[in-house]
Amino acid sequence: MSIKTYARNGKCKIKVEVDMTIYTTADLMPKILKSLDKHKELVIDLSDVFEIDTSGIQLLEFIKREARRDNKVFSMVSHKENVLDVFHLYRLNGQLDAIPDNSVSEIKVA
Repeated sequence: MSIKTYARNGKCKIKVEVDMTIYTTADLMPKILKSLDKHKELVIDLSDVFEIDTSGIQLLEFIKREARRDNKVFSMVSHKENVLDVFHLYRLNGQLDAIPDNSVSEIKVA
């Protein structure tokens, strides 16, 4: 399984458990979009993502745009330093910032 999904009260937290590369984004996209469609707030946990490439960045940007278009909240948490380095390389620091993870850590599947 490439993701774990935790949802409650219109909020969804997705823990990505694979690297976000050209080899995985085609599989990740429909799963993430399905969760975005069902919930008002989507948080992506990147704590298990060790590698991210251009396709992974494009996926995150696409999800962000879709959330904005639908007036939904989208954020990411628990970035590893190497993922933040890629954000910096693409000059996306201000657009894809990390937020504290404690705001959504209580979301669990019943």
